[in-house]
Amino acid sequence: SYSTIAPTLISDMFVKETRSRMLALFYFAIPVGSGLGYIVGSKTAELAGSWQWGLRATPIAGILAVVFILFFLEDPPRGHSEGHGDMQAQSYKEDLVSLGKNKTFVLSTLAFTCVTFCTGALS
Repeated sequence: SYSTIAPTLISDMFVKETRSRMLALFYFAIPVGSGLGYIVGSKTAELAGSWQWGLRATPIAGILAVVFILFFLEDPPRGHSEGHGDMQAQSYKEDLVSLGKNKTFVLSTLAFTCVTFCTGALS
């Protein structure tokens, strides 16, 4: 899922305050995109005269996104933006303990869970 992979890419591409701004923009775009999906779908169906076209617009946009990702997204080396190119992998348990102690991660995860719940409840 993009919501799992994207924050790690953003973290590798930006440092300090810029990283926070980019992550905020990413997490802000998720509910906005969900809302725009309803609007674009209904307008597409209205313009095409058939509700099926409202559903066909999403895969077309998804294919365009995949093409842009494949040709324009550069995968940065892990930790490259902060000069930590020599990072070593830890055990799964060490990673979970570290994430559990990271207050920002825990609160962001809870907030995203709330956003997902609200989006699902409204649909």
